[in-house]
Amino acid sequence: MVHFSVRETYGTLAILALSLHLERGGGLEPLRVGSIARQQRLSTRFLEQVMVLLKKQGLVESVRGARGGYRLLKSPDRISLGEVLRAVSGEPTGALSKQQAEDGAEIVVIREIWKKLAVTVDNMSNAIHFQDLCAQVKEREKKGALMFHI
Repeated sequence: MVHFSVRETYGTLAILALSLHLERGGGLEPLRVGSIARQQRLSTRFLEQVMVLLKKQGLVESVRGARGGYRLLKSPDRISLGEVLRAVSGEPTGALSKQQAEDGAEIVVIREIWKKLAVTVDNMSNAIHFQDLCAQVKEREKKGALMFHI
C-alpha cells in the first residue's frame, strides 16, 4: 500500500476543492482557506502552510482583501496529481549518505525496489488530472444522492 503524507493529502484536497469550486460555477472568485478546511475537516493552520507551497510552485494564487482567498492558476485539466504531490513534498535529493553507501546487498536491493515503485507511482500520478477527479467526485455524489433517497 502506498502511503501519502498529511501534506500531500492536504495539497491534493485543496486543489480538488478549488477545482470543484471552479467547475461548479465559482469562476474566478477565490476560495478561502477556512472554507476548504471546514469542508474537508482539515487543520486551517496546516492547510495555510500547504497553500504557501502550492503558491510557490505556481499552482494557485492568493487574493487579498475581504473577498480574498486562493484560486487556481491553471485549469483542472492541466494540473496533474503528480504535480501537486511534488509541489508539497519536494523532490528527493538522491544523494547517498556515507552510511547508505556502506549498506549491505539486502538494503541496496530493497532501496532499488522502492525507487522503481516510486517511479511507477510518479508516472501514474502524472496521468491523473484534477478534471478527472472532479468528474469522479460528481459521479459519487450522484450515486450517494440516489442511494440516500431509497
